[in-house]
Amino acid sequence: MRRLGSYGRSLSVRLVLLLTLALLPLGLLSLYQTKKVLDEAEAMSRTSLMSKTVAASHAERELFQKALGAAEGLGALVLAASADTCRAAVTDFIAEHSNFVFAGFIEMDGRMRCSSHDEELDFAGTPDFEDAITKTGPHVVMRSDGIVSGEAVAIVIHPIMRRGVLQGLATVSIPLRVANETIRETQLESDLRLLTVNNEGEIVVSTDPDYRTEDLLPRDVTPEQLVGLAGSTFEALAGSGTRRLFAVSELIPGSVVLVGSAPYENSANLGGSLQGRMALAFPLVMWIAGMGVAYLGVQRLVVRHVRALRSAMRRFALGDRAVGSLALDNPPEELAEAERAFNRMALLISEAEQRRDQDLRDKKVLLKEVHHRVKNNLQLIASIMNMQMRSAQSAEARGLLSGLQQRVRGLAMLHRALYAAPDLTTVDAAELLQAVIEDVAQSLGRPDVTLETHFESVELYPDQAVPLSMLAAEALTNALKYARAPGQARIEVHQTFAAASGQVTLRVANSCEGAAAKAGELTSSGLGQKLMRAFEAQLNTLAAVTESDDSYVYEVSFTREEFDQGASERKA
Repeated sequence: MRRLGSYGRSLSVRLVLLLTLALLPLGLLSLYQTKKVLDEAEAMSRTSLMSKTVAASHAERELFQKALGAAEGLGALVLAASADTCRAAVTDFIAEHSNFVFAGFIEMDGRMRCSSHDEELDFAGTPDFEDAITKTGPHVVMRSDGIVSGEAVAIVIHPIMRRGVLQGLATVSIPLRVANETIRETQLESDLRLLTVNNEGEIVVSTDPDYRTEDLLPRDVTPEQLVGLAGSTFEALAGSGTRRLFAVSELIPGSVVLVGSAPYENSANLGGSLQGRMALAFPLVMWIAGMGVAYLGVQRLVVRHVRALRSAMRRFALGDRAVGSLALDNPPEELAEAERAFNRMALLISEAEQRRDQDLRDKKVLLKEVHHRVKNNLQLIASIMNMQMRSAQSAEARGLLSGLQQRVRGLAMLHRALYAAPDLTTVDAAELLQAVIEDVAQSLGRPDVTLETHFESVELYPDQAVPLSMLAAEALTNALKYARAPGQARIEVHQTFAAASGQVTLRVANSCEGAAAKAGELTSSGLGQKLMRAFEAQLNTLAAVTESDDSYVYEVSFTREEFDQGASERKA
């Protein structure tokens, strides 16, 4: 029973039920009613338009077919009879048929010797003639002012062939007033427009002279394409920018078609009946209702809980441990499980952080205690050496003990600096060197020497801080021992740091007299020199010495390194 209740609270079940209730009527009614009505109305509209176009083209098609038959007969007559006989026959034909105003035959030299006109006509070299002889089938051209009739005519041109060779062009002219009457006599609906167009894009016949006929043709369909669409219907934008439904009926194959068109928005007749309005309005209302229910359901069941969970996760990630007990308001079972998982995760992370912080505090206390005890022990050793130095009988013994005491104090200063450092692992070289230099200068006591120091801050690990401080102490001890000048002797101790390259440089310079004597002193095999060589080796570097008659410069450079446990053990 409990499992059944949990399943009923499932997010998937709730969403399925809500969306099924909202979209089931829409799916059933829209698929059946709307699509059926629209498809049937569209099909009926296209069929109706095509049937009206074909019916309206019957009389005009018959007229053009008669003209084609007359042109073909004229061609046969010209090839078989004399010019006089041909002219007489053509003249009688035009007299008996009021639908035609002119007939004639243009020979290949461009001259028309046989025609219903008394005079011989010459078309040689004209663009119309040159274009007509390139076409292989019957076609129609429009002329607003016929050469013989003086009125607007549609000229039916039929190439006459014999054994596959073009012999000439038979032509029959139909007055546009006659062609227009064949369509205008047809009973048309008020919104139906008919146009007769040839493959050159010329308008042969139009049912409504008040319209710009180009506005009733499809905008993006060329005349050649339009002729190729004979027998089909399609919807497209007309030249006026309105969407219309077009039907194309063939009058002369490959040359002339009748185009019928009607406004496309009225083609299905949906807006004019109650059934049509309901077919469009009801699915729309049901869709809006379904989306509204789905949106509110998702907001209530999912989104608000996800936002609360996201907010708690963000605050917890930023360090707010007070959100470790998240309580969602009646969430679905899936999100309730996510809530419990988050609370468990937050509890485990908080406990782990507390243990880590406690361990870190304990380690800091222990490390501080180690540095503190080492410092105290070294200071105790220095004090014992000081007591021993007081009881020493010879100056050599006192000097030896003084040097050892100074080195022990230098190590004690390092541990004191580490004890005072915030992270207990690195020491500021500037502070350490300042303390060491001041201790050495004070212990050796040379009031006749001016000491100038400059130190730049750089954090060093003990592996480099210890040899650097001891090297500075030994170098300063030697400098103080041998500093000489006619007036006030001078010693410079500079330490610089290049952050870009990580190079640390220590420079000790002192004034002197007699470079040769001083050089002999400093190249002896004393303990101080051995220690300096050892400290240089620990820093992976070699000292550079610059000598002159009045100065001696000792300089050493090394690269600041991160702590390496293995390297530290090897150095030890």
